[in-house]
Amino acid sequence: MTTELKLLMGSVAVAALILPHLAGPLGGVGVVGQGAAVAATVGGAYCLLLGFSTAAIFARAALALVPIGGLAVALILSLDQIDGLGGVDRRALIAAIVVAAGWVVGFVTAEMRRVGQEQERRRDLIRAVISEVELIASHGRKNDWQASIGAVEAEFQKDRRYQAFIFYGHNFATLRRLVDQIEVLRWRQIRSVMDLYQLLDRLDRMEDRIASDAFRALPWDRRQAGLVRFLTLQSQVPSIADDALMSLRDGPFNGLMGKIV
Repeated sequence: MTTELKLLMGSVAVAALILPHLAGPLGGVGVVGQGAAVAATVGGAYCLLLGFSTAAIFARAALALVPIGGLAVALILSLDQIDGLGGVDRRALIAAIVVAAGWVVGFVTAEMRRVGQEQERRRDLIRAVISEVELIASHGRKNDWQASIGAVEAEFQKDRRYQAFIFYGHNFATLRRLVDQIEVLRWRQIRSVMDLYQLLDRLDRMEDRIASDAFRALPWDRRQAGLVRFLTLQSQVPSIADDALMSLRDGPFNGLMGKIV
């Protein structure tokens, strides 16, 4: 059971116990408290049986219905203040207000769902990028890059025909996908993410150059300088990845519902 689910079920249980007793002291009707407790219990049951995403449909409808329904009721009650309004006209206006309120509720619910889907897609993509960048940073910390640079220089001193072979590079396909949709990030997140992407892309291109015949044909000192530069850039990956992770985790607040559905 997730932390959010435990919190929800605990809140529902507390609401079911307390709400019926609050109605009396607050001057309300006992039925109101009992109804609120029943609503809270039913909402918790929906979350438990159908999941947060399904229960969120009803929550979105309720969030749209409460303010719009309240405004519709206020408009209907205000009809009593209009002089000379006949019974037929009154019924027609009430029907028009109800129809308009229903249309607005449907529109708002659909827009809330669309925004929720966009937020969910953004969260899933960023979570995947965070996992990928964490692996890249962890891999970078496992190697002693200064020792690797010293080993390359020692190999060239022993044999100037030394050729390096790179077994594998960084896999950052998910980060590349995020950069292709950079508009999903906030402005303060873009710089650190682009810094990491530019570094990984540069290393990827350098790997291709190092494996080429043109690189092998270079004088030994230029090949050594190229490999030292490559390893130096590799040593910078963990710290730049940490900056990107910090900014990615500092995302926008999308409301409590946006965090659990």
